[in-house]
Amino acid sequence: MSGFFPQHSVRRVSSVYFDTPDLVLHRLGQEGVVPRDKVRLRWYGHQEFDMAKTTLEIKRTLAASREKYTEKFSNLSKSGNHKIDYLTYYKDQIGSKKLQPIVCVAYDRSYFANRENSRATIDTNIHYHKCLLTPDGRLITMQYAREDLNVLEMKDAGFDRALKNVFESRRIWLRFSKYSLAVESF
Repeated sequence: MSGFFPQHSVRRVSSVYFDTPDLVLHRLGQEGVVPRDKVRLRWYGHQEFDMAKTTLEIKRTLAASREKYTEKFSNLSKSGNHKIDYLTYYKDQIGSKKLQPIVCVAYDRSYFANRENSRATIDTNIHYHKCLLTPDGRLITMQYAREDLNVLEMKDAGFDRALKNVFESRRIWLRFSKYSLAVESF
C-alpha cells in the first residue's frame, strides 16, 4: 500500500458470532434495519478457544453512526456503567443460551499506518466454520468454507488523500460482513 507502512506483525484473529436460533441479528443486518447489533467473542493468536480469555464485542449500527463495545468476557458484571451493562446483557444472553454460537470466523490481519496517522488493515486467509459450544465450554467446529476475497478496511475518518488513492485504484468496493458471508456459506 503506497504511503503506508506495516504497523506491527500479522496476527491471527478469531471470532465466534452469536445469534438467535432463527438468525434474527443476521436478518436485521441483511435488511439494513437500525439499530442492530452484531455479537461476538474474539481472541487473538493461534491458541485454542478459552471463553475466559476472550473479549466480548458488540458492534452496534445506528442510523448515522456505529459504536463498538468491548470488554474481557470474564470481567463482565452489572456496574451501572452503560457500556458495561450493555455488554453484560449480551453475556447473560449467551449464558442463558438465548444467543447461540452460529459460526467461527478466522483470518490473518495485517496492520498499516501512514505519516498522517491514518490506519488500515488487510484481512487474508479468511475461513468460516459452523460451530457449537459444549456444556463444558469447548468450541467444536464443523463444516469449513474458505473466502476467496481479501478485505481492506480504512480505520480513521481523516483519510482525504489516502482514500482518494485507494478509490482511484479501480478496485471493486462492496459491503463485506464476514458474519453474513459465513452464515450464507452453509
